[in-house]
Amino acid sequence: MEKGEIWVDFGSREQLVFSDGVGRFSQPSRNDNLGADASDLVFSPGKHRHVFELQKGTLFMQLQEVRQILRRGDERGHFDFGWLNTFHSFSFGDYHDSDWMGFSDLRVINEDWIAPGKGFGMHGHRDMEIVTWVLEGAIEHRDSLGNGEALRPGEIQRMTAGSGIRHSEANPSPTESLHLLQIWLLPSRLSSVPSYEQKVVDPSAMENQFALVAGPEGSNATVSIGQDAKIFVGRFLTGAKVSKIWNPNRSAWIQVTKGAVEIAGVRLVASDALGLVSPGEVMIEILEPSEILAFDLRG
Repeated sequence: MEKGEIWVDFGSREQLVFSDGVGRFSQPSRNDNLGADASDLVFSPGKHRHVFELQKGTLFMQLQEVRQILRRGDERGHFDFGWLNTFHSFSFGDYHDSDWMGFSDLRVINEDWIAPGKGFGMHGHRDMEIVTWVLEGAIEHRDSLGNGEALRPGEIQRMTAGSGIRHSEANPSPTESLHLLQIWLLPSRLSSVPSYEQKVVDPSAMENQFALVAGPEGSNATVSIGQDAKIFVGRFLTGAKVSKIWNPNRSAWIQVTKGAVEIAGVRLVASDALGLVSPGEVMIEILEPSEILAFDLRG
């Protein structure tokens, strides 16, 4: 018996390769026993994932709908403290919403604007993978491991809090505002050794394509994180049509940081996000020059 999965998503056409040939599929109905050899089947694209089981040349097929979770930027938790204007995609600090406690292992996405010369004093974290992506300006980082660096657009920073780390973050400019995303992911292992990493992302790797900027050890990402998760960043020109493929057993979170895009008929602008459960292939239409963060997460 051959077992596996295929998915057809947002207008694409897929082929499934068996050990004894190629199956092409069309127009399945829910829970149908199609009663035909795989090589005779062709099926139409739709917003569904198709689960199959092939036994003695007969295909049993089931439809499973891709679940979408829309997070509009102006519906997030919001606080303006004067020196800090912050929006929370998920519950954080004094913002609590039981419907927004995280997405898979993604626990925090805070979008912050920090006034010139202001910042967060020395404070502690533990058992969290913390990734910082600067959109405008620069952030000055210092920590209890002895690291002290400025992070600018096009650079990625990862801090494994592990058993405990203290750090400060500040906008060193006397005149320019700082705009950034701070991202927290739950770690795969508690009380690990704290560590820090900061690297420049090759700009050409992000031009009209996605670059893997953070991922597990051995994934060839720019920086490594202690979780089965990947973060991609892409910068796209108007009119581009981008295909991004996820394993259908996983989840996707797509965060627009600049510009405007359309995914599955949903228009997303800067600060909007779309979560997808069982995503498969996702087609992204670029409506204006855009930057996108795409997360590949456990299902």
